[in-house]
Parts: sequence; C-alpha cells; structure tokens
Amino acid sequence: YFAEFRIRGSSIADLDKKSLVVKLFEYSKKGKKKDKDVAVFGIRVENSWILDAMGYDKMRMRNRVCFDLWNEMSSIPYDTSKDGNPNENNPEKRNGTKGVFVEVFINGSYNGLYCMSDKIDRKLLNLTKYDDNDTEDDLEDDAVHGLLYQGHECEGDAGHLLSYDNSAWELEYPDDYSANPNTWEPLKALIGFCSGNTSDEDFQVGYQSYFYPSNLIDYMIMTMAMNVIDNLYKNTFLSVPDIAMGHCYMLTPWDMDGSLGRTNK
Repeated sequence: YFAEFRIRGSSIADLDKKSLVVKLFEYSKKGKKKDKDVAVFGIRVENSWILDAMGYDKMRMRNRVCFDLWNEMSSIPYDTSKDGNPNENNPEKRNGTKGVFVEVFINGSYNGLYCMSDKIDRKLLNLTKYDDNDTEDDLEDDAVHGLLYQGHECEGDAGHLLSYDNSAWELEYPDDYSANPNTWEPLKALIGFCSGNTSDEDFQVGYQSYFYPSNLIDYMIMTMAMNVIDNLYKNTFLSVPDIAMGHCYMLTPWDMDGSLGRTNK
C-alpha cells in the first residue's frame, strides 16, 4: 500500500528509535490521493495506524499487555450498534486498542521490534458524527454530537484546566471545532463537578450523571491492579457518545507504558 509516516509523540521524538503514525492511502483514477481503509492483521478496517517503538519501556511489552488485559475486563457501556445487538456482536467497537508485535525494516535496514496497533478514535468508540453541514464559523448548538478529549500533562493551577485554549486537554473529535468554546463547555462542566466545589454528598448523588459507574470502577481497578502511574488524567481519553442525549463520559486509557513497576526514573 501507499503510506505516509510521521513521528508520533513529543518526548519520544528525541530518541533514536521513533514511534510512527502510518496513514494508508491510494490514488483515484483521476490521480487524487484518498484514504485507504485496510484490515491490517485482522484488527479492524482503518486507514490510520500506530507503530509504537516502545522506546521508554525496556521490556517492550507493558503498554500492549495492559491494553490486552483492559480489553478483557472493560467494555463500552452504551449500545454500539444500529440494530440493537449487544457490544460483543460488534467486535470493531471497543474501549481500547488492539495490536501485534512486528519487526520493521526501513529502506532495507532492520529497525527493530515495534507494536503495530489501531488508534482511539470516533469510529472505535462509536461516537455520533457531527453535523458536517455546519462550519466552524456557523456552528449551531446542536451541530456537535460525539465528543472526544485527550488529557495531557499540564503545569499550573487547577483553574488552567477550565480554559478551552490550554495544553491540558486536546479536542480529538471533532477537531474541526477545536477553537470554538462551545465544544469545551461540556468538559468545563465535568471538571467543575469533580472539583473541590462539589461536596462529597453531592458527588455521590450526581456522579452517575457524568460517569458510567461500571466504566469508572473498571478504570480505577485497572490503575491500581496494574500499577498504572501516568493515566489519572494525563494519557486518558474522555468521550461522550452524543452530547444531545446526555453528559456521561467514558474513560479510555492511553500509553500505559508507565505500569507494572516502571517509574519515570
């Protein structure tokens, strides 16, 4: 297949062995480039893939092992099919990545062991697509449906988390509207609810309006059982299947190489 590659990750980009994002494409009869969806290793049909160099994990296995365990214990807590079938009948909808270990050759030279996996995205989590008839300049309140945020490391006080133009959270979907404050209001409401301004009593009464209890419990068990130290909001995805239908967030882990006894030292 034709493919484009770019370096993935800011910190790991300084290492000799780079992690890569792979984008598959093809040319139309008119010579225009377009995405090429392929079932790589039978994982799922997709055009964007990750080649994880596992540069900081000398065992070269922590992230993959933790995700495999997570996939066994966690499921998407809402319906993922149009015809009402249960989650298990739709294997391409899940709350974690799948991947296989591969050996990579670049221009004929051996480049070592990688893990090739799919990505956390709208299609995998079955998030409702936004109304693409609207543009960012003419965004109506009901144009956005599914939302996907990714947490990043952030320096500063907690108030910094409440701003939509910050580095603490990234709007992964719909990224076309990342500069529009309307897409950040739901996240601000969640952060406000989880802040110290909410009493323990009010949290116990209202948390099920913001979280799926089964998913929240699974996530907390996962972080403790596998000693995941870097995924409490950093390296965590928050997603809403359709903001018009409710504000419950699902938690999805990301980059679990800081686990199973590994520290930043």
